[in-house]
Amino acid sequence: MKKYLSKLKNFSFYEWILFIFPLTLVLGSFYVNVLLILVSFLFIYQILKKKLLFKINLTWIYFYFFFISYNIVRGFFSSDYFAAIQNSFSQFRFLFLALFIYLFIDNKESIS
Repeated sequence: MKKYLSKLKNFSFYEWILFIFPLTLVLGSFYVNVLLILVSFLFIYQILKKKLLFKINLTWIYFYFFFISYNIVRGFFSSDYFAAIQNSFSQFRFLFLALFIYLFIDNKESIS
């Protein structure tokens, strides 16, 4: 048992966040949203700190930005445009989560 506890102590903060994510899915929407916001802030901090912004060159990011832009433009023409645009901008947190996981798996030392 102590052997497993000593391995748990060696995990970084970012690894704990990834391990907690499935638990938050079970606990509910509030916890998922809090974790996604935390991951978004941590990801933006790491991007600015390590200057990784131009090193991330994935084609699916451009498609995702096009999709979000399309939703924002479409939100201007809806009956409740404030809620539509707010929901469109809130989709960025899923992009940050995907990029956080990608950077963590692809290059662990760039995050730590």
